[in-house]
Amino acid sequence: MTVVYPSKTLVPVEHALLLCLKARRNDQEKIELARIVADVGPSRLLERAEENRVGMLVANVLVEDLELRLDASWTTRLVHNKERVERTLTSLTRVVRAANAEDAHIVVEGGGVLLASDLPMAAFCAGDIDVVVSPEAMPGIEAALAEARFVAPGRPNRQSTARREFRAEQANHEIWLAVGPHAFGRNWAEDSFISREPVWISGAVPARAFDDVRVPHPAQLLAMCATHTSTHSFVRSPGLRLQVDVDRLVTDNPIEWPLVVAELLAMRAARKGLVSLALARDLLGTEVPSTVDDALSPHGWRLEGVRTLLQAGGVFSHQPGVGRIGAAALDAILTDGGLFEWVRTVLLPSRAWLEQRSARSGEEPDTLLHLRRISHVLGRVS
Repeated sequence: MTVVYPSKTLVPVEHALLLCLKARRNDQEKIELARIVADVGPSRLLERAEENRVGMLVANVLVEDLELRLDASWTTRLVHNKERVERTLTSLTRVVRAANAEDAHIVVEGGGVLLASDLPMAAFCAGDIDVVVSPEAMPGIEAALAEARFVAPGRPNRQSTARREFRAEQANHEIWLAVGPHAFGRNWAEDSFISREPVWISGAVPARAFDDVRVPHPAQLLAMCATHTSTHSFVRSPGLRLQVDVDRLVTDNPIEWPLVVAELLAMRAARKGLVSLALARDLLGTEVPSTVDDALSPHGWRLEGVRTLLQAGGVFSHQPGVGRIGAAALDAILTDGGLFEWVRTVLLPSRAWLEQRSARSGEEPDTLLHLRRISHVLGRVS
């Protein structure tokens, strides 16, 4: 069985944090969690949870599972967060209906997990819902968003060429929808795997509580989430939420593992998926069969470099992290096509990828598109 983050001694508050993030806790784990919270106090645990961007999830566990009475500010925040998420999903439903796009969209990333698992709305930690829409449906969706009084101002320190971010104000709630034709999209280099939006949209299923909203088939959504964690080097922001997504999908759905393996292989993301699934198993006890490891691991492939990078960087926000060099090393090691393919995506991305990132791309030669992209990368580094 693949191990990428061997168990080590955790301080009590870190152990409690991981126990809170598990989709399901056994009786012994519940007793252990209650004991640690009684010792360290809920305030300290919530402070650490906030640092790791999982505050609402941990607060919901303390209230609903341990039946603790938190201070009024946390109670108010949980209520407010649930209302925000409900309004966001209701707005999305109306937009999809208005655009007649019920069969032309999917909700992905954390929002997809929310709609495909038993995660309570009050425990949802992301600030937006990510929606992938087929290119032909985008004009209708954008018109419906405008009709619903959404605007697209962009968000501070958030750049994406995969989706546009739309905001609306509703009854003291700020509603964000990130909408576009792509599920993935790095700004600095072409992805080293294949994104299969048409396949995911055609195989989509209704969300659990919102029939007009679609999510990818659970096996495909799990493959997407496992790949998504790799684009954040598994441990970079939003950090532990990435493993929560994987654990929730596996725990709350009857996963067809051969389909997960097939999807990751079709995406050319087998190595990335293997490490992501193994990390969720190491940290949260996610029940991933060892046969999946065997199916995704290339013959003779060794994980020592991955283990070294992840253990040195750590998984908690107060730890040093993998850094930019470590992130690049992980991406290179975990590219299914090998080092040559990784170098090609970094140094010589395809014209299609370059055009996706330039409004005037159809009028510009390849050389100028490459120069624009190099200038953007240098600006990020500086």
